Amino acid sequence: MEALALDLFSHQILNRQLFESREGGVYLARDGKKKFLLQYERRMERQFLSEAVGCRTTLRAELERQATNYKAALENPGKFEPFLMN
Repeated sequence: MEALALDLFSHQILNRQLFESREGGVYLARDGKKKFLLQYERRMERQFLSEAVGCRTTLRAELERQATNYKAALENPGKFEPFLMN
């Protein structure tokens, strides 16, 4: 999330005008939420070469694989290898 937020602000996809102050906090306004969710989905579906599986995959698929591997590691802790992003 932090990398996505940094990317969105540095490329001016999100800016101050897309936020609103209310109830003592600052929140993304409706248009800001739309832009954020669009970019989030793009990031989750963008392909990359996974060193762990040795082929192209998406972040969404890798997170699903990690959840499955973590579940298996609860029964066999020595098998779990966490996903590391470059």
